[in-house]
Amino acid sequence: MGSSDRRFISAVVYAYYRIGRSVPVDAFHDRLIAALVIFGELRSKSGFELLEQLHPGISGKLPQSDSDKKQLMELVSAIVKNFDFNRIFDFQLQLSNGIDPVIYGNSMLEQPRVFLRVRKNYSNSISKEFNLKSIKFSVDQLHEHIWSVDSGTDLVNTESYNKGFFEIQDRSSQLAADQADLTDLNSMWDCCCGAGGKSLFLADKFPKIKIVSSDTRPSIIKNFKTRIRRSEITSIQTQELDATNSIPSISESASFDAVIADVPCTGSGTWSRHPENLVLFQESALEQFTDLQRKLLQNISQNAHTGQQLFYITCSVFYDENEKNIEYCTQQLGYQLNAKSLISGINEHSDTMFFADLTKM
Repeated sequence: MGSSDRRFISAVVYAYYRIGRSVPVDAFHDRLIAALVIFGELRSKSGFELLEQLHPGISGKLPQSDSDKKQLMELVSAIVKNFDFNRIFDFQLQLSNGIDPVIYGNSMLEQPRVFLRVRKNYSNSISKEFNLKSIKFSVDQLHEHIWSVDSGTDLVNTESYNKGFFEIQDRSSQLAADQADLTDLNSMWDCCCGAGGKSLFLADKFPKIKIVSSDTRPSIIKNFKTRIRRSEITSIQTQELDATNSIPSISESASFDAVIADVPCTGSGTWSRHPENLVLFQESALEQFTDLQRKLLQNISQNAHTGQQLFYITCSVFYDENEKNIEYCTQQLGYQLNAKSLISGINEHSDTMFFADLTKM
């Protein structure tokens, strides 16, 4: 099997999941037909051959342009008996305010872009290298530090990346971090730092602030330390820490002016990048995530001092992980809500995230 065959198979599998629940999960044959018709990137020789094997004569019915998804879905509807494009994102769970399940589901059919956070004073160097290497990029119309490239673009082997001129970070993640106002504050705890993108963002924006970033996973902390060294940032300390446990080091959170909690969640706001979850996610798993989130919030609250800021973030579209947890904070944990927002990535081909700014009373 050659590299082109492997790429084709990978694209077919990805498309198979991107159609979500629009076709019954057990209808393998029909799901393949729907995927091959809807996604233009599969219109290779191999794609046509496979499609003809599955449904002889269908290739002649395909429109000349694959950009009209509505026309393609109508064709699938005429061929696949149980196809319903309104059910791509079909869950009985309540969604956050402002999320339409049909519109959000249809966004799964669009390939998400890869986003960069361009660090101050490096845009000219990056654009020069990208142009020399024929890397096509777009600059956000509202935020000049946010650039994007096509999925699959090789960024980690660029000189600009390895010199720390930019970070790979989703657009919505950048906008969420940008809402965390640390003006006049001295210290912050990033209690679920993950890859560390938000800590790095805030360290660049507020260079005088002390940041302690923690995560339970040693490999994550190890990779984050590599990013810190590459960025030459000295204001971030890392710890391997389980923020759900009342261990002694958590008591240090009382000394922090702010806590940023980008909590573990379903990740449903990122499923255009991980479409297998559209099919494999079990609604019963939501309770496990909300239980974990509340354990984190309880421990943060128990060690918080009056006036401490809490920036709560998820990459979820589910109400229970977003607004309901904010109600829990204000009604049970003694927080005041200052602001909240849903950062939709539908029109930008990016993730969807939830952000809330709270103060411990």
